[in-house]
Amino acid sequence: MSGAFTAPVVDADPEATRPWTATQYVPGRSLAQRIRDRGPLRDAEPRQPRPPERKPASG
Repeated sequence: MSGAFTAPVVDADPEATRPWTATQYVPGRSLAQRIRDRGPLRDAEPRQPRPPERKPASG
């Protein structure tokens, strides 16, 4: 799975007793912080991702 709104998968074990997936860290506010600051999410809000922030190329 990959895309503009998906954190890159760095490792996974879908065959483990408890299947797991590890993704690259994506900085940002937690859901708890968002709810504390702006109140509960509306029904459609979680389905409206924000475009990723672009970092300037180094070099």
